[in-house]
Amino acid sequence: MSRILRSMVVGAATFGMVGLAGCAASTPDVVSAPAKVRQVTESSHCGLTGPGLLLVTSDAQLSKYLGLPAQNLATQQLRNVDLKREFLLFVTLGKKSTSGYGVRLTSAEIHGDVLDIRAEVRSPPKDAILAQVMTSPCAVLAVEPGNWNAIRVTGVGDSPLLLRP
Repeated sequence: MSRILRSMVVGAATFGMVGLAGCAASTPDVVSAPAKVRQVTESSHCGLTGPGLLLVTSDAQLSKYLGLPAQNLATQQLRNVDLKREFLLFVTLGKKSTSGYGVRLTSAEIHGDVLDIRAEVRSPPKDAILAQVMTSPCAVLAVEPGNWNAIRVTGVGDSPLLLRP
């Protein structure tokens, strides 16, 4: 085989392997899909002291939580959610020593068997004059059940919050 022909064969084989590797690398291992998640309400004071997730799946659980004295949620909006079709997920920031904090839903997708929820925290400006008051901000999400086994919430702290219902 001539030197030129050999170079062309080696070059074509190398190009083909690189092309196949590129195709393999661009094929996602896990298919993502949109999730049916909506924000019902948010509050600067939910009464929950630690950052985390609270799952409410029944009217009895909701009534028990809404009976806590240290919260100021829009209770009617929460009671209007049909807990036979959706459940409520409280995404809480924990205790904050001033006003001006909040959290809201930005996106939700299913990746494999995980419902990935992205939230955004609102913080007061550094130079703001704020009320010195204990708050416990949260967002309350309505989530339709799906083909996932865990809920992961990112954007509310240094590491993701994980819940396996």
